[in-house]
Amino acid sequence: MMLRRFMNGFWISMVIVGSVVSIGGYGVVEAKDMQTTKVSGEIQQNAEEFIQNLGNRAIEVIKRSGITEKEVQQEFCSLLKENFAVESIAKYSLGKNFRLLSEEEKKDFVECFEKMLVRFYSSRFSEYNSAKFEVVADHSKKRTDKKALINSKVTISSTKDKKNKEIFIKWTVFLSKGSLKIYDVAISDVSISNVQRSEFMSQISKKGLKRFLADFRKKYGQNEEQKQ
Repeated sequence: MMLRRFMNGFWISMVIVGSVVSIGGYGVVEAKDMQTTKVSGEIQQNAEEFIQNLGNRAIEVIKRSGITEKEVQQEFCSLLKENFAVESIAKYSLGKNFRLLSEEEKKDFVECFEKMLVRFYSSRFSEYNSAKFEVVADHSKKRTDKKALINSKVTISSTKDKKNKEIFIKWTVFLSKGSLKIYDVAISDVSISNVQRSEFMSQISKKGLKRFLADFRKKYGQNEEQKQ
């Protein structure tokens, strides 16, 4: 699947920074929907520190010895809820279809969507435990008055060929209701949320919305006790 092929490569970087897919391509999110505040130079600096801190926290989880798979998922779930606009991410992934859902269906979909993200990324922790994450400050680039754009770099050491691999990531951070939240992540200028949305739209086109939701709930609606 297109999404899985892209996400497999994206995992290397996202595991360092909280393992989440984010909302929309640049310019997709309307400020009126997010209740944002204009981005000042101070907020831009705070956003850079926010992203760097998130990366450092994720690295601590990755390198922690003796941590179980369940604990890994719990840690990443906390990072997800704390730093990303999960509901907006889920809403964007369904596009106009989200408005067709009942309130109960919307809540259920968001919960399943969150479990999908946590499950996908946490299962790949052990594969990338020697990476380094750093924010690359670049104040020469023009920013809009609605968001802070943060550049970062993930460096992965390879013990096999002794060559480092670098991945460059762009973040869109909004100040929403007094808190910084991540709404977009792009690797090589490709928005991860746009890939997710494209995959969902393709499935809905083939199955229909109701069948898509049923299959999605069946796959990601189970809790740990039910899976066991």
